[in-house]
Amino acid sequence: MKTVILTYCKDNIEAHRIQDVLGEQGILSILQNENIASVIPCPAFEIPIIVNEEDLEKAREILRDLFPEKIVDEDPINFI
Repeated sequence: MKTVILTYCKDNIEAHRIQDVLGEQGILSILQNENIASVIPCPAFEIPIIVNEEDLEKAREILRDLFPEKIVDEDPINFI
């Protein structure tokens, strides 16, 4: 199963909020670098939210509706 980065978050609170909403809609997601971002708060260590490629469009719709400031480039970044 192929995964892609949906968006990036500045901190754990924001990342978990988005992850919870995605989960409520049946979309599984992974937070990467979560611990590093909490220790070193800088843009280089933002938390990527990773979703399955087949859930990407539904996840983007959720972001557009509830977290429009978190929309990133429409070209997904593949993550293996």
